[in-house]
Amino acid sequence: MSSNAKMLNKYKTDAEVIARLHELGLSYDAITKYYRLDNQDYVKGLLRYYDFKLKNGTIKKKDDPLSLLMDGLKKENYNLEGFI
Repeated sequence: MSSNAKMLNKYKTDAEVIARLHELGLSYDAITKYYRLDNQDYVKGLLRYYDFKLKNGTIKKKDDPLSLLMDGLKKENYNLEGFI
């Protein structure tokens, strides 16, 4: 799979990450809780993974896609190899 397919060109800056998390419904307090200096690469990879799954239809908006994102943010245990 190409780097374009994995969206490695997205979420290169903090501003992009924060804007996307806010767009997905996270408050700024939640963003500062889950997006920290020690996990920036993980969160960027998680957002790429999330967008990849949305684009490919493996998660649907009606299935509460935010639960996938929040689970990944809270547990930080997703294997995001290839998305980071």
